[in-house]
This record gives sequence, structure tokens and C-alpha cells, in this order.
Amino acid sequence: MKNMNNLLDMRNRFLLTRLRLRPIRVYCFHQVGTQHLPQYGGIDDWIEIGQFKEAILKLKKIYTFISISEARYRLEHDLFRLKRYAVLTCDDGYQCILDVLPWLEEQRIPITLFLSVGYLDGVSYDPWFDNHWRSFSDKNKEDLLRDMYIQTRHLSMPSLQSSNVTLALHGFGHDEVSRMSPDEFGIYVDKCIAILGSHPRYQPFYAYTWGHHSKVTDEVLRQKKIVPVLCDGNNNRKYDSVMHRVLLDKELKSN
Repeated sequence: MKNMNNLLDMRNRFLLTRLRLRPIRVYCFHQVGTQHLPQYGGIDDWIEIGQFKEAILKLKKIYTFISISEARYRLEHDLFRLKRYAVLTCDDGYQCILDVLPWLEEQRIPITLFLSVGYLDGVSYDPWFDNHWRSFSDKNKEDLLRDMYIQTRHLSMPSLQSSNVTLALHGFGHDEVSRMSPDEFGIYVDKCIAILGSHPRYQPFYAYTWGHHSKVTDEVLRQKKIVPVLCDGNNNRKYDSVMHRVLLDKELKSN
């Protein structure tokens, strides 16, 4: 009987926590534009710009959009969270996002851009690109890659200085890090911070490329006081050592 009462007590506390702490939903997308450009990646990573704006406006009727930093603070400190909060994030740092930043500013919607910082100077590209673009000459590939990503020259743009924008880490290149040793990953992260860490809109969050991580990478980030960010389809009620995200395009398809 005592064990049964303990189980009921745990269940009641679990239900009470769920009732008083609404989850914070963190959305992730990659490319947005007037048309899909296949050389930039799969169509699953692309959202048409009109569809994107329509979806965000619908979500805005349901959620109050907040920055990722405020979301982290609320996940750690809220005792009650009756409002519905959401966070908007974008991975990789394609130049197409620059076209929607002014609109998001008008809508007062914060956004976090997870940048692969090696692309800022056009010096580091994942080997996947060589396989994906075999039909292009080396020169054309370099031009395409340079045109794809936000570059260092963009970082001084007013839209990337806005208080509605957060810049965070998505690795150096689009690299696999889950097999790195603690020392290797520590050096890798320090290299990323050396490039982006001095930007006024930088915040210590790290979204794993491909969603691949390990206990080693999570621990290295925690030691460096950087928040690991996943894209695993889960919600966030309280901060549990990582932050969870859902793909925006999957949300669109489910509706």
C-alpha cells in the first residue's frame, strides 16, 4: 500500500508540473525563399517564403515568440508558465535568411541563427558538397558556396545587429563531431568561439549538425557553459541539460 501511495504521489506531482509549466516550443528551419534551389540541398530543407510568413503569423496567434536566451532562463526559473511561448531558430546561415530578417523585425519576432562559422570566410565546406556538385567545375562550386552562406561582410548589417537576432554556433564546417575526443571537440569549439564569440549578438548556444552528439560533446559544452541544442522533435518544460527543437516544415505538414 505504501508503494502504491508513493506511485500515486509521484504521478500527481508529475501532472501538477505539467499543468503549471506549459512547454516552450523551439522551431528550427534551414532555407526560405521564392524557389527551391536544388544545388543548395534537399527540398525538405526549404520553405517557400509566402508559406513561411503565413505559418509564422499563424503561430504568432498561438504563441508569444521569445529569444532563446529568455527561453533558457524561463526553463530554469519559472514556477508557473501559463502563457504559450515559442522560439524561432535557423540552422547553417544561408544568405536567404537575410531576406526575411526585416520582416521578422517588423513582426517583433526574435530569431536565433546557428552559423557554421567556417563559412563566414568561405574557408570550410563539408565534403558532402563535393559529392553533391560533381557536375560543377571547381570555380563554379566555389562561387556557389560563397553565394550560399552569410559571409563576414554581412555581420555588420543592421539586421544582424538587431536585438531581435541572436547568433550562435553550428560548428566550424558542417562537421560530424559525435566521434571526437574531449580534447578534439574542446579545441574545435574554441576555434568556433574565436570567430563568432566577439560579435555583440553572440550567445553561448551550440546546435549540433545532423543532430549528432555524444555524452562527451555534451559534457565539453557544459564545462564551457554553452547550451547544447538538439533537433529531436521534443518540447521543453524545464531545462534538462539540453534544449530540444522541432522542425518547422514538419509542423506545417502536420497541419
